[in-house]
Amino acid sequence: MLGPVRYRIVGLIFLLALINHIDRANISIAAPVMIRELGWSEAQFGVIFSAFLWGYMAFQLPGGYLTDRYGGRLIPWLCLGWSVATLLTPLGATGFTLMLVLRCLVGGFEAPIVPAMSAANAAWVPRHELARAQTVIPAALNGGIMIGYPLVTAITLQFGWPWVFYICGGVGVVWAFLWLWLAKSVPEEHSSVSAEELAYIQAERVRPTSEHEGWGEVLRSPRVWALTISYALWVYNMWLMASWLPSYLVRGRGFSVGEMGLLGGMITGAALVGTIAGGWFSDKLLQLGYSADHARKTFPVISMLMGVPFMIAGVSVESGSLCIALLMCARLFNDAALCGYMSLPTEMSPRHIGAIWGSMSTFGSLAGMAAATFSGYQVTATGNWALPFYTAAGGIFVAALIMALGVSARPLFASGAERSGAASPVPAMH
Repeated sequence: MLGPVRYRIVGLIFLLALINHIDRANISIAAPVMIRELGWSEAQFGVIFSAFLWGYMAFQLPGGYLTDRYGGRLIPWLCLGWSVATLLTPLGATGFTLMLVLRCLVGGFEAPIVPAMSAANAAWVPRHELARAQTVIPAALNGGIMIGYPLVTAITLQFGWPWVFYICGGVGVVWAFLWLWLAKSVPEEHSSVSAEELAYIQAERVRPTSEHEGWGEVLRSPRVWALTISYALWVYNMWLMASWLPSYLVRGRGFSVGEMGLLGGMITGAALVGTIAGGWFSDKLLQLGYSADHARKTFPVISMLMGVPFMIAGVSVESGSLCIALLMCARLFNDAALCGYMSLPTEMSPRHIGAIWGSMSTFGSLAGMAAATFSGYQVTATGNWALPFYTAAGGIFVAALIMALGVSARPLFASGAERSGAASPVPAMH
């Protein structure tokens, strides 16, 4: 009546990703009120924002190791961890160090959640639907930002900033128990999965992440490093948009704060459309008989290259309205390429999603910090608000070249060993 069980699992993962990204952004949105009420400086809050990334980076590889051992079984416990830390965040008002510790814990528990969700998707979703299932995660990133701004602002103004963390943390705790009640990390353990659906899932799926092997060969692979570097250059653009797009629209383009909220939402909405459409198109190519390289690599490369001129033109034109339209096109094409980064680790070695994604995410975090700090330096030193976007566009161009020349969806190890046929034990999705 409610459709295939795997759809419900993917739906729960989407909700979790939405909660996850709202919890990342909530303190930034509430910060203006918190700064005023707590009497802390902007510089202190800059350190607080960084504390999330300290925990996030520190637990990337350990979290990836645990994901490769336990797969999607980690999901509810990671959610409980960061949700409890979020609930306790108002206690940080009693001391700056405590606030840093709590934000570091939020980042640490969130660090392995993407590979854990990817492992669950690899268990529940057939290979030809994997890109769509994977892109619900970045789609929730943009959706969480779009929802978070008005939601967190309303809660802050109506009830006070501590209630932002009580409500966000409470929702996460509820979700964790909902998963424990309704979901399993693999379909073989779910009592509601019919024999027909289980057979369909097992007919074409990648190998599960429950068998752990050493990471040495994986992290020494030139293809893994090419994918990691390409992803870091792509993420530089994402963090530039997250950190500096509002200031660019207001200070670089002269829009009001109210206009910025609407226009920023439109640009983010284009990114959301690109993310969803990219995943759908990548899976469609696979269904039509194109190779995994064409579906997971060539299409994202073309999409990135198409987005670069729109970004350069968007920050170069005089017209503000044309600027917005061009930046929407840039985000549409650039974010459509995310389907490749989200699905290639599973194509290359589903048994090592945690290792590959941990490497990608660690360097992506470094790229994010570089984008936030270096872009500010560029503007301060030159007064040119377009320069950071030219830098990001160049990074995307190089990312596309690296992906085209150095990355392949071909399994890292013995041919056929990584993908299951009828005998393979990993889940899928219709």
